[in-house]
Amino acid sequence: MPNLEQSLERERLAKIPYVTNDAHSDRQGVLLSNDIKAYIDEFNLINPFCSANLKPAGYELSVGNEYVLGGDHHYLDSAGEDQEIAIPPFQVAFIKTKETLNLPSFLIGRWNLRVHWAYKGLLWVGAAQVDPGYVGHLFCPLYNLGHQVVYVRREERIALIDFVKTTKFKPGESQQYVRPPTRPTLSSFGLKDQKSALFTEIRGLVDEFEKKIQKLENQVRLFGSLSFTTLAILVAAGAAITGFKDVPANSLNAVAIVLAAFALVAWLLEFLRNHRTRMSDRLESKIDEIRSESFFRIDRTENAQATAIEALKSRLDEISGAVDKASLQKSSPPHDEE
Repeated sequence: MPNLEQSLERERLAKIPYVTNDAHSDRQGVLLSNDIKAYIDEFNLINPFCSANLKPAGYELSVGNEYVLGGDHHYLDSAGEDQEIAIPPFQVAFIKTKETLNLPSFLIGRWNLRVHWAYKGLLWVGAAQVDPGYVGHLFCPLYNLGHQVVYVRREERIALIDFVKTTKFKPGESQQYVRPPTRPTLSSFGLKDQKSALFTEIRGLVDEFEKKIQKLENQVRLFGSLSFTTLAILVAAGAAITGFKDVPANSLNAVAIVLAAFALVAWLLEFLRNHRTRMSDRLESKIDEIRSESFFRIDRTENAQATAIEALKSRLDEISGAVDKASLQKSSPPHDEE
């Protein structure tokens, strides 16, 4: 059931006019900056608009004021100190864009993460297309596959979107996007229990490793205490038996026992250090294995999407060619038979 926040957002979006008439129907293809600006002025294609974010054939979207990380919902202050998102390694953050989009019936949006963030280790695998008629903020998951924390500040440019013209919208025939969307806010996606499986598995391996190390350290401390206690008892017993009559011999025996005990403790410490190194190597190997598997799945998904897009483009080209041929035949005057 929608909460108050979702209801208020749906009311806000319902007041934004839905545009179906294209005043620039003669312009086709990917919109250039002047056309993007023209549609912004006509019906608030992007709101708020910042001229610095306008690119030759697209617009850079910025980070909004809320996000979900590790299943917890957070808000960023507009003027306070809390103005950035810290995404730990192997974690995923779901963010909201600052801008509200108002797509008409004749435009689609295509958006993706800026390359700048990919170099920092962030990755986004999501739906690249925004349907014609969509209205509202955009939401996307950001995965940190790097080994360092990535910081993303509020209103920082995060993604690039471009706009492409569609074929003519036909009322009653073309499927219309339902406005306003059923999930208009970040909280409506039910992300409370959404946590990175990669992060959870790595965290489990680290916790297991730390527990084993702690157990070994406790065993070594216990063995060291028992060894020195036993040594003290042996020295005291030797002194009591001999009555300290032969001091040099007892001293040599005590020194030999102490040296043997220290050698044993040193060997145990070296064993612990080697075991810690082996465990650390196993952990790093497991992390690399999981990271490689993640990239493989991502590549496989992107390849499947690319194949589907190419097949769709090929089919559209065939349909366009058939339409052009039919139009040419229809417009050609009939030939009189002699």
